[in-house]
Amino acid sequence: MRIRKSTKLPDFAYSYYSSLFISFLASIHCLSEPFSYKKAIIDPLWQQAMDEELSALYKINTWNLVPLPTGKSVVGCH
Repeated sequence: MRIRKSTKLPDFAYSYYSSLFISFLASIHCLSEPFSYKKAIIDPLWQQAMDEELSALYKINTWNLVPLPTGKSVVGCH
């Protein structure tokens, strides 16, 4: 005999979760993603995020800094 699991979502008490959910929405609503590096670098939260990302990439040896060969150009990225 096969046991069937219900696909019905659990009933949550809306009154209990509503204030937490509204607080969460309010906190993320005020966040915005900067459209340029100049905007990002002046925001302490984005500075921290960039530092953490670069530290993580450095920690796993994602790249090595080497001198640019003579006659070569730097390739940018976006």
